[in-house]
Formats: sequence, C-alpha cells, structure tokens
Amino acid sequence: MAAPKTAATRFSLNDLCDELLLNIFHYLDVPDLLTASRTSRRFRKLSTDPILHAQRRRLATQRLSVRLPARPPLSSLLPPSSTIYLTTTHVAARTLSRALVAIKLNRCLSRRPSAASLIDKGVLPKECFVREKAAGGDEAVRSGVAWGIVEARRRVERERVKDGLRVWVGRMAGKIQSGRVERTGCGVWSMVWRFSRGERGRRERERSARREEAIPGRSRVGGLRRFWEEIAEGQNSSP
Repeated sequence: MAAPKTAATRFSLNDLCDELLLNIFHYLDVPDLLTASRTSRRFRKLSTDPILHAQRRRLATQRLSVRLPARPPLSSLLPPSSTIYLTTTHVAARTLSRALVAIKLNRCLSRRPSAASLIDKGVLPKECFVREKAAGGDEAVRSGVAWGIVEARRRVERERVKDGLRVWVGRMAGKIQSGRVERTGCGVWSMVWRFSRGERGRRERERSARREEAIPGRSRVGGLRRFWEEIAEGQNSSP
C-alpha cells in the first residue's frame, strides 16, 4: 500500500512538456521572453525555436492590421489639441515662448516698487518687513513675518494682551477686596472718594462755564455796573 502524501504536490514550468512551454512563450513579450531564456538551458533552446518566432511574427502582423486603423490621426496628437507628438517647429516655438516670458518677468520685476513704498501705501502689512538703521545711517528693510501668517500672529498678540490684562485685573480685584492699592498707603474707599470729589468739582466748573457762555454780553455789563455802583454808594455813605 502506498504511503499517503503529507504535502500538496508542487508543479513548476520544468514539469511541463515542450509543446505547452512553446504555447506559453508564444504570448510573451520580447523582454519577458529574454528573461525566460536566461533561466535555464531548456528555456533558452525553446525561446530560440524558429517555429516559435514565425508564429510570433504572424501574431504581430494580425495585431497591427487590427489596431492600425483604430489609431488616432496625427492632427489630434499635435498642438494645440495635444502635446503627445511634437515636431522640431513646436519645440522651437515653446522654447521661444518661454524665453519671452522670462524676459517679460525680468522687466516687470525690475520695475516693481520697493517693500518700503508698499508698506507706506498700506499694500503690505508692516509685520512683513522690519526697518532697521544701517551702519551708515541709512534705513534698511529686511524680511519679517510671512504674509500667510500675519493674521495668525496678530491673533496671537491679541490673545497675549488679553491674557496680560486678565491677570492684571485679577490682581487688582484681589487688592481691592483686601482694601489695598499698589504704591499707596490709604484705603481704596478714600481713593474712590478723592477721585469722585475731583470729578464732581470738574463737572461743576464745566456747568458754570456753560452758564457764563449762555449769559448775553449786555446782562454781564449791567451786572458789573450795578456792582461798581453799590461799591460807590458804600464809600459815600461811610463817614
């Protein structure tokens, strides 16, 4: 009795007959056929078989006869429709066009305004460039923050200022609750009373100034005349 097989039987190309190998080589491309011929002596002999190459030539002729009528016309491959097929004229035209664009760019770049003038006109934000004093006393401009992150930097600066104000307000609130203020030895309520008294005095002065401006000039003259008449009568009545 034969022993049972413990593993699946493995097949390779060497186990196939020459007819099957020739049929397989018939459909391989030239690079794949060259690789197969370098594998073993048997494959090299089969890959150089003249009947195989005659069949391959006949198959290539059949494929060309079918696919050549279906290829696109040359006009569809030429510019401006496509850039698949470029003639010498097209290559020269593209080179000349690129050279003209480069000349135009260089001319425009030479006439562009300076960074300082753009900052003065408000075209660019002042954060993009930093002005410094050179050694000779001239003003020099160097690159600062990139244009794309100017808004982000401003938001960060605003948040930093808000955080600082928040901390300062918190400290002042704590000192007000304890009845103390920096650099003063008096209480908070006395300072509030002083500031409110000064504010009330300022308001009274503003009201009196407005009332004096509202009094006509003739009434002012009449009041001065009565004042001096009363003084004169008092002097005459005195012994």
